[in-house]
Amino acid sequence: MARALLLALLLAPALGAASLPEFDLARAMPWRPALFAQARDTQGFPHP
Repeated sequence: MARALLLALLLAPALGAASLPEFDLARAMPWRPALFAQARDTQGFPHP
């Protein structure tokens, strides 16, 4: 699902939808890179 969100954001300027406030809001969200910056645990313990 995250892959589809990123793809939609990348294609937004090409489709002429970059002026929509929804896309500007989504691009300005500061927590999106943090979704991919979390370390993966391999033993089932929650990440601190």
